[in-house]
Amino acid sequence: MFEGPVKILLVEDNPGDVMLLREMLKREDINFEMFSCAALKEAAESLSTCNYDIILLDLLLPDSTGIDTLISVKKYSGEIPIIVLTGTNDYHTGARAISEGAQDYLVKEGVDGKVLIRSIRYAFERQRLLMELERERRKELRISEERYRAIVEGQTELICRFGADGGITFVNGAYCRYFNGDSEKFTGKKFESQAPAECREPIRCRLASLGKDNRIAAFEHLIMNSATGEKRWLEWTFLAVFGENSLIEEYQAVGLDVTERKRAEEELQAINDNLETIIRDRTFELANANYKLEKEIVQRKNAEESLASEKERLAVTLRSIGEGVIAVDNLGKITLINSMAESIVGLTSEIAAGMDLDEAFRLFNSSTGSRIENPASVSIKNGEIVVFGHHTKIISNTGHEIFASITCAPIRDRGEKIIGAILAFRDMSEQKKIEEELLKISKLESLSLLASGIAHDFNNFLTGIVGNISLAKMLASPEDEIHKILTSAEDISFQAKGLTVQLLTFAKGSTANKKLADIGELLKNSISFMARGSNVKCEFDISDKLASAEIDVSQINQVVSNLVINSIQAMPGGGTIKVVAKNVSIDGEKLPLTKGRYVRVTFSDNGSGIEEKNLAKIFDPYFTTKARGNGLGLSSVYSIIKSHGGLITVDSKPGTGATFAIYLPAADGTAAELKTEARPSTAKEKKAVMNGKILIMDDEELIRNITSQLLNHLGFETMTAADGAEALEIYKAALDSGAPFDAVITDLTVPGGMGGVEMLQNIIRFDPEVKTIAASGYFSDQSKIEDFEKAGFKEYITKPFKINELVRTLQKLINKDNQG
Repeated sequence: MFEGPVKILLVEDNPGDVMLLREMLKREDINFEMFSCAALKEAAESLSTCNYDIILLDLLLPDSTGIDTLISVKKYSGEIPIIVLTGTNDYHTGARAISEGAQDYLVKEGVDGKVLIRSIRYAFERQRLLMELERERRKELRISEERYRAIVEGQTELICRFGADGGITFVNGAYCRYFNGDSEKFTGKKFESQAPAECREPIRCRLASLGKDNRIAAFEHLIMNSATGEKRWLEWTFLAVFGENSLIEEYQAVGLDVTERKRAEEELQAINDNLETIIRDRTFELANANYKLEKEIVQRKNAEESLASEKERLAVTLRSIGEGVIAVDNLGKITLINSMAESIVGLTSEIAAGMDLDEAFRLFNSSTGSRIENPASVSIKNGEIVVFGHHTKIISNTGHEIFASITCAPIRDRGEKIIGAILAFRDMSEQKKIEEELLKISKLESLSLLASGIAHDFNNFLTGIVGNISLAKMLASPEDEIHKILTSAEDISFQAKGLTVQLLTFAKGSTANKKLADIGELLKNSISFMARGSNVKCEFDISDKLASAEIDVSQINQVVSNLVINSIQAMPGGGTIKVVAKNVSIDGEKLPLTKGRYVRVTFSDNGSGIEEKNLAKIFDPYFTTKARGNGLGLSSVYSIIKSHGGLITVDSKPGTGATFAIYLPAADGTAAELKTEARPSTAKEKKAVMNGKILIMDDEELIRNITSQLLNHLGFETMTAADGAEALEIYKAALDSGAPFDAVITDLTVPGGMGGVEMLQNIIRFDPEVKTIAASGYFSDQSKIEDFEKAGFKEYITKPFKINELVRTLQKLINKDNQG
């Protein structure tokens, strides 16, 4: 099975295991020599002095444990196969050991002599195969390198490879011969060092321009031959080579000596300059001149072929760039047009050739609408570069319009005479759209600031109005006609509160602030408000037993407003919006909703309807069929309903109107039950509900005074403060005097002063039991402090508030403490 004795190194600190393994192997048909070490250090020393055929390794040693033991032994073992022996049956450790180079992983408990011999044999075989594979891989790599070198060395072009840092890694024989050296002389030197100093920065720039979409670049320069002192022209073609990380690993440069071509071009020019003089002044040498002329014609033909090649390269470049390019002669006639320019002006190069530039397209200033003079005419006339910004509108002769930035420069011959102009223009239509959208956003931000300010002041006025109405109701008997009038005025004021909610929602956006609400009342108030002043009639069919729903009132108001506005716009000649609200049970089969009870509200109009092709897209963001629409209305509706755990559907056909249905999860109880309020409403109840000492902080004097009067009338003792600092002093003085406040009602924001949150944080330092109610007209204040309870507030009330709400909140706050 094995040739000669197998030398085994056993790394094991347990003498019993050493003896057991030795006995196992003795019982098998194997000629072996076993050497044992009890620690990693001993194993390292033994491996440095002796050669072994295989290593049996226990991972748990006195001076090393786990996979680190295997990794350490691998450093000293070289190619010797390692079999891990361990007392722990751990799959992950075994897998890790194999991945780190172990040939096998055996658990001592299940090992006998046959298993160990088989594992050793397999380890030898795997190691042999791995070594053969490595030898084959190295052989193939060597053959591949030899083939590559043979191909490269056989080239007459100069071939050089250099790293991303510019250091040369390979040059072929042609390169060495050209620059008079061997590969060792050039390896490690910077590629650009072979070029003249003035050409090195342009070479670096050309290399920096290479990327995934632009892998090849060319550059040519003069060079002095160090051996002969002769000036030669070199043309380089650079190719970027990318690695697996998509970064450039190295460059390949292929050089070609184009000195003869350059000389031919110069000679051709000299011939052209002298040809007429030669023919005119030397007619007597005509025969000899004809001979020379034939020779010169051949040279000229060769030069023309070279020039044609250069022209083709220029054409390829023009086709591949992302800008439109048009060249004209000094009369303004088109001589060249690339593919990008063809697509912009709607003309092929064949049709455009010889056409006047003004026939191909016209230019306008998009801001003023005025016609702009042809830039080529200006550039040719004045001999200067003309630049038009991206507000320039191009209208092609096919009527196609784009916004573009245009640069036009004169073309000069060698004598600096202007022989034409070249225009380069970039399509800026998308950037123009982005600028317009940014302008819209800026206007909306300004409008939102204005709406926020109006809503804040309007809320404060409403709070004063509602407070005075509430005070007047307390002074009147419920049977009096004046009490009914005041109640009506109070209801109208709270309808106006809905307007501030919409303004604040527009100004600040909103996060869901859900509470139980009467859907029927919300529908009537919101739709009546939206339809007021239009030529559209509203019909309601709302169930008397309609369930309440837990909703964000402002967001659902936004949903209703968007749907009603769409219906009104779909009926410019007038019509009817029918709103039906009912309780429904959903089984979860026909509609993608969780099984349960829902409130279904349908909005039907008899407008123009929706085309079938648009039905699947109407809830997509930015999709709109309106000329001035932004495509956000119905997508916002969809998002809000979905966030409430509901669903919105649409049914429509062109000419028959549209029906939108929304489903909202129903809450326990009916909407009518929400209207039952425990409030002092009779003449007998208008007296004090309870006794208590209340501190009121608000920067608006109107709100401080009316809140104080209402609470005083109900029997409370009150004090007021205009900001947090003043309230802090009053509260501390009352606490020190032994007559503390039972509760504090505070505004959250005080312009230029200490607000409610900062005031509360200061009070908590000396009175952690303070009972504070946050009162604000900003719904987003709750999100500003994230969680008002964490900030120390015990309750929260929204301005403008009814006195019953404030009293109930105070009762709940003070009684809770008294009961505790």
